[in-house]
Amino acid sequence: MLLDDASRLNVALTRAKCKLVLIGCAGAEHCRSNEAKLNTEDSVLEQMLTVLQGMSAIVPVSSL
Repeated sequence: MLLDDASRLNVALTRAKCKLVLIGCAGAEHCRSNEAKLNTEDSVLEQMLTVLQGMSAIVPVSSL
């Protein structure tokens, strides 16, 4: 699975030339159960979400 492999995830996220748009669930409780499968403590995805939240780069669906 793509999200299980940090190097594959890195390649997928760094190939964008000018803009990268990700659509997904970043905080609902039902999504946390799926993230647990990814070893959330060490998850590259979890670290990326933390950085993006700090940059105010996550846009809620209600704002679209």
